[in-house]
Amino acid sequence: MQPIFFDCFCLDPLNHRLLRHGEAVPITPKAFRVHHLLQHPNTLVSVQQVLASVWPRVCVVPSSVKVYIREIRQALGTTADTRG
Repeated sequence: MQPIFFDCFCLDPLNHRLLRHGEAVPITPKAFRVHHLLQHPNTLVSVQQVLASVWPRVCVVPSSVKVYIREIRQALGTTADTRG
């Protein structure tokens, strides 16, 4: 899978890294797996779609997705109120 570039970030799925201006941004492996959302920009993706795409054979509590999304927002330096 090729790196995904957006804003000042590079998501490198092959090496499991998120970079900002070439510097590594700390993010947990489970939150990193939610990079599926980058494949659907400007699209509302349901919790069920995230679970089916990211953890298809694992029982994950849907509320866990909120935790990972919050972690991703922190890593990216954005909030739920950010409009783009």
